[in-house]
Amino acid sequence: MLRHACHVVEVEKVTIETMEQLVSQQERNFRLLPHGLTKTYQIQAKEYLAFQLQMMKSLKWRAQATQERLQGEITLVNGPISNWGH
Repeated sequence: MLRHACHVVEVEKVTIETMEQLVSQQERNFRLLPHGLTKTYQIQAKEYLAFQLQMMKSLKWRAQATQERLQGEITLVNGPISNWGH
């Protein structure tokens, strides 16, 4: 389970980086469009992407907490490494 939790955290980190790049690209696109978009559309599009990004960050924090809890449980069950083999 810990291995899967680690994988989820890794995937979410990459997804967040990708979404942050999307936010930057969205800003450039809005500035470069020849006729532009209505201000209302731009605000809605920015808010939607910001919401999705925040959701991913929240999921990553939750996955990290789960990963840490699993690691703690493994440590509790196995005891300190110095006691292994005794």
